[in-house]
Amino acid sequence: MLTAETLLREKVLELYQRALERVDPARLVLEAVAALPTAIRRALEHRQGQLVAVGAGKAVLSMAAALEDALPDPAPPPGPLGKGFQPPPPMRGVVIAKPGAPGPTPRRLRVLYGDHPVPGERSVAAARAVLAELQPLGRNDLAVVLLSGGASSLLTLPVEGVGVQALQRTTELLVRAGAPIAALNCVRKHLSRTGGGALARAAWPASLIALVISDVPFDRLDTIGSGPTVPDPSTYADALRVIERAGISGELPPEVRRHLERGARGELPETAKPGAPELAAARTLVIGNNRLALEAAARRARELGYRPVVGENELIGEASVVGRRLGERLRELARAGRGPLALVLGGETTVRVRGAGRGGRNQELATAAALALEGVRGVVLLAAGTDGEDGPTDAAGALVDGTTAARARAAGIDLEAALRANDTYPALDQLGALVRTGPTGTNVMDVAIALLA
Repeated sequence: MLTAETLLREKVLELYQRALERVDPARLVLEAVAALPTAIRRALEHRQGQLVAVGAGKAVLSMAAALEDALPDPAPPPGPLGKGFQPPPPMRGVVIAKPGAPGPTPRRLRVLYGDHPVPGERSVAAARAVLAELQPLGRNDLAVVLLSGGASSLLTLPVEGVGVQALQRTTELLVRAGAPIAALNCVRKHLSRTGGGALARAAWPASLIALVISDVPFDRLDTIGSGPTVPDPSTYADALRVIERAGISGELPPEVRRHLERGARGELPETAKPGAPELAAARTLVIGNNRLALEAAARRARELGYRPVVGENELIGEASVVGRRLGERLRELARAGRGPLALVLGGETTVRVRGAGRGGRNQELATAAALALEGVRGVVLLAAGTDGEDGPTDAAGALVDGTTAARARAAGIDLEAALRANDTYPALDQLGALVRTGPTGTNVMDVAIALLA
């Protein structure tokens, strides 16, 4: 017999699917190109010079294929009008994808593969290829940049004097310390020749349009993909402060510290700052974000008879702390009889790694929420990444309810110990609570969707 929780699980998974569908990368690119101001569309469709497209991220394959569909190469007019037609060069370029990422293969753009979540030699080679496409452009040319989550790692060219292994080590240290994405990218921008406005600088004096799918809280353009097409308000001194706050100074590779300290003393040029003339011809547009996904889930919840409550950027902070508070909030709502209610939240939590287990931020959030929800009936909670990936696991996240903690105890599973050891994956897997979608081909941070009957 189907229980109330079983029916709620099916519905919450449907809401998650609706959220993913709304931020389909191809759909977002087609919508964005159609909505461009007339002058920009005319410049793209009736260009006189070269059109170069470059990009990086988990969604870049679908984005690139959609861009090709939206911007076909100009064809001569039919009949006598086409006589003597001199078309501009066909669109060319290169995009950097994550190995195994889903999506169609672009027809006119080259595809290279980088390293993720930590940059490597493939990322460096791919970044050189992107810069090689942009640097010869002139005033009559156009560049289109496609960015989505994962670009900071996939598109990486370390500064002179810092090797890729030192950059890898620095990234790993910051991630393990639970550094928020804005802090992590503040450091990476000052160690890379592709972040902090560097792509716009490379393309100048050509005009540049960047179409961006946001994977960061508050859609900060200087943080998405390490801000390769926009001014960077952060400094070398800010990067050093991030290192100090993360408590990793003693483990930092010496060449990284030397570079950041030289920059802080003014011995090295800064990243592109607001007002830089090289950025005057660059325009960056957010075409998809977490809010779109949340709104789509909320619309479907309303259709199913639930009162939706949307909370954008609420999933911020230590995952287990956020999860416990969310579980307590749901317990109080259930006790007050506030259903039927759909709580639709977005953001991206962090995890300070203390143990050697397996898991991810959404799995830790769900586990902590399950402990707080123990015994509550008629409530289910899904916490998952929109990219289908949660930490170094094959799960997108987890789905829990008021029975999860009791079932764990009956099976001899200590959820509290699993949280302390950052080892939630095996526990949730044994309980059948993991949500596995495989890579979704998009990435707009995480969602937490709760239904109260």
